[in-house]
Amino acid sequence: MSYHLYTTEGIVLQGLPLKEADKYYYIFTKELGLVVASAKSVRKLESKLRFGLEDYSLGEFSFIRGREFWKITGVREKENIFRGYRESPEKRSLVVRVLNVAQKLVTGEEENIELFNLLIDSFSFLKSFQGGSEELRTFEYIVVLRMLSLLGYGRRGEVFSSFVETTAWSTLLLNDALPFIAQMREEIRTALEASQLS
Repeated sequence: MSYHLYTTEGIVLQGLPLKEADKYYYIFTKELGLVVASAKSVRKLESKLRFGLEDYSLGEFSFIRGREFWKITGVREKENIFRGYRESPEKRSLVVRVLNVAQKLVTGEEENIELFNLLIDSFSFLKSFQGGSEELRTFEYIVVLRMLSLLGYGRRGEVFSSFVETTAWSTLLLNDALPFIAQMREEIRTALEASQLS
């Protein structure tokens, strides 16, 4: 029996132990949506897949469909997003929180290239951004609001919609958004409660 091989970019959101040496993973992919996939013997030191399957790894993943899970047959790691912020614990924590929200929001195998690109572009901007804690919090709120909006959870016509209904990032945009922190936080709380994901 022949199996179709699917290859797509993705981000490892979480890996969990399975049996003695296997693991299963939640991987948000560019073309297949949220994939739950297993990897055989990946916890063994000699595994060729294990480094590309660390949590928050961005890479190119090859899958075949199994009975319970997808099966990972190959990985080409591009970077580990978490390790990319080695110098800033605050940015690292922010990335983990954003990806945790993404894992809650994205359900099922449905292509969402816009959302995938939003995460990649946002984390790329974050690498070079030099703002303080308040600006980072504003950045986080905008990323989450953009995710909510793309997935149909956000309301339209908010006073801060000009920051949400764009894909652009700039220091100026974050400075302009600073006065709306309280409203953005409240909008996120309301949207997550409405979606029963909080």
